[in-house]
Amino acid sequence: MFTVNICFVLILSGTLMNGATSMIHTLMDFYTSSTQVPNFPEFVIVEVVNGLTVYHYDSKTRRAEPKQEWMNRLTEEDPEFWEKNTQEDIGLEQLEKGNTETVRLRFNKTEGLHILQFMSGCEWDDETDEIRGYFQYAFDGEDLISLDWATQTWVAAKSEAFVTKLRWEKNGEAARVKHEQIHRCGENLKKRVRLGEKTLKRKELPLVWFLQKSSSSPVTCLATGFYPDRAMLFWAKDGEELEEDVGEILPNHDGTFQSSVSLDLSSVPTEDWGRYSCVFQLSGVKDDLITKLDPGLIRSNVTHTLVGFRTTSTQVPQFPEYVLVNVVDGLQMYYYDSKTRRAVPKQEWVNGVTEEDPDYWERNTQMDISDEQQQRGNIEAIREAFNLTEGLHVLQWMVGCDWDNDTEEISGFSKFAFDGEDFVSLDWDTQTYVAARPQAFALKQKWERIGEGVRHKNQLIHFCVV
Repeated sequence: MFTVNICFVLILSGTLMNGATSMIHTLMDFYTSSTQVPNFPEFVIVEVVNGLTVYHYDSKTRRAEPKQEWMNRLTEEDPEFWEKNTQEDIGLEQLEKGNTETVRLRFNKTEGLHILQFMSGCEWDDETDEIRGYFQYAFDGEDLISLDWATQTWVAAKSEAFVTKLRWEKNGEAARVKHEQIHRCGENLKKRVRLGEKTLKRKELPLVWFLQKSSSSPVTCLATGFYPDRAMLFWAKDGEELEEDVGEILPNHDGTFQSSVSLDLSSVPTEDWGRYSCVFQLSGVKDDLITKLDPGLIRSNVTHTLVGFRTTSTQVPQFPEYVLVNVVDGLQMYYYDSKTRRAVPKQEWVNGVTEEDPDYWERNTQMDISDEQQQRGNIEAIREAFNLTEGLHVLQWMVGCDWDNDTEEISGFSKFAFDGEDFVSLDWDTQTYVAARPQAFALKQKWERIGEGVRHKNQLIHFCVV
């Protein structure tokens, strides 16, 4: 089968990943032919490169069209690209509709809702230049027939597909498909990676969250906002991988990905929870992102959460030196970084703020530019405190609030981490600061002397209400 009001909180610990040059790229074409599916075209083609939709055709518009701006550059080498592909897709539409009717007859299903899916594509290792292909059909959500790339034979998952398997093996269809995947698909993939290099070769680190619905529920680790989708998420105990669960990778609305894994800790004493960690691995990245489980920072789903994440870094390959992300109940809604230097909405409904405040985005952009400079100053001061004047370093600041919509109670949190380890945080109840490292003690004393805790708490309450 082809598978084309919860609150979380980030645990600010772990190891930052270093960049790497090699990467496996993928191009997948998904063809969906259907009958009697309400409000859905009878035929759809979607091309996906590295998990990003780049091309679309359907039987209603009958036009091949780009889904990424850089795909328009295909006409630089082939001015007739889109018109030519439109005509090819119209022909494929008729072919796949005929295939759907043939398969329905094989299964003796001549009426009703049915779906034939066809996936064809390839992956390319840009270091070894190796190319591997994929070719698979599914009917009504179950595998039908596929190509075994290693043996160049056909695998019939259903008895109704056996006659097709025999015919294709007799006609040498596997060799033709392999040649097509290596050459045409491989060339197309390389061309798209070249045109969309800035987008497709980027590596985005995830935000890592922990969720527990109730004290007896499993603890869920969620990594969201990473790119590309070549990643793994799993639990570990004392550094050893647990084979309890490996997270399925799902797409986010913004082209990034998410994955989650759950672990039942009901029989484990709370004081031993620190032995557990959530491990995230990204293809082409040397180091794992290891997030230690801290029972004190797990959030439940009885409240709503608004969190701002500010990440300031030095010498991190292919990553902005400053990034600001605001998240509501686990959904990214606001973004700014030091490369674009623009505050932008990440959800369509967020644009509604300009109805009451037309200058909202311009004003917030200027505020974020100012905050960027402040955080750059902070990371330099902290590096000096640790006597670390060069190399890769990261300062993370998580600031936000929880709101219980039943009791209207608001609580806030503010926490700094440096190079993956807790640095200094606000104690909400006492309005004092907790220095997790000796190098943070001077800052703790300074903030408490000037009453920063009281000011910060009032600011967070206002931040949450707004």
